[in-house]
Amino acid sequence: MARIRTVKPELFRHEGLYELEIESKLPIRISFAGLFTACDRDGRFKWKPRQLKLDVLPFDEVDFSRVLDALVTRGFVVKYENSGEVYGCIPTFCKHQIINNKEKASDLPSVDDEHSNVVDINGVLTREPRVNDATATPLNLDEGERKGKERKGRGKEGKELCQQADDSQLIFDYWCLVMNKTGSAKFTPERKKAVAARINEGYSVDHIKQAIDGCARSDYHMARDGKNKTIYDDLELICRTGSNVEKFALNIGAGSLASGIMNGYQEFMGNDQH
Repeated sequence: MARIRTVKPELFRHEGLYELEIESKLPIRISFAGLFTACDRDGRFKWKPRQLKLDVLPFDEVDFSRVLDALVTRGFVVKYENSGEVYGCIPTFCKHQIINNKEKASDLPSVDDEHSNVVDINGVLTREPRVNDATATPLNLDEGERKGKERKGRGKEGKELCQQADDSQLIFDYWCLVMNKTGSAKFTPERKKAVAARINEGYSVDHIKQAIDGCARSDYHMARDGKNKTIYDDLELICRTGSNVEKFALNIGAGSLASGIMNGYQEFMGNDQH
């Protein structure tokens, strides 16, 4: 049953979705948005391509199974099996949706359920399921994406992989907001790699956010010292090493810019950064 969902304007400017659409020659962006309406309140849906196509692209001549497979290759969708049934989920769904409290709870098993296993492109259950599977539609993946395809996990590990993707996006969005780059910056492979490396080392989202705050407070890195004319505020630089994260985080002192941001972007931009 289709449901009313939120579609943010940023979705149609999502570079990753656009590139996937160009490479696969499939209607990725509109399909991904339409898939929101097929998800339950937790972002889960039954993996039935023909039925999903009727809800999402009823008049288009397209193999919707190829659309789903393409979305899986880049981590936009996770495909998994539980007790003989195949399901899908959108890892970032709850981050972008405001669900009506009256909507019933999900009756579909989650990807982190102990009986869930991710299914590969040939329908074979992987003992250590992958978040990013192969696809029948050949795609030109860069080295970072190929490594992403090979990352594996089961049960709670599968959930951790999804959570890491969510955390990385949260960090990128926070950096864009603090550095006033909203709408202009891209979550490039270099930035993703640096952020993921620090998360894997055990640095928390809050710690990395503090490092971003610290960089924003640095007169040198923000070219406010009257000597340096170049701004060094890139997320890749902040997260290049654990040492960088720690040094930038120490620069925030007792306060944090996060509280200002919570009061609104305009208020934050008007705060004294020194």
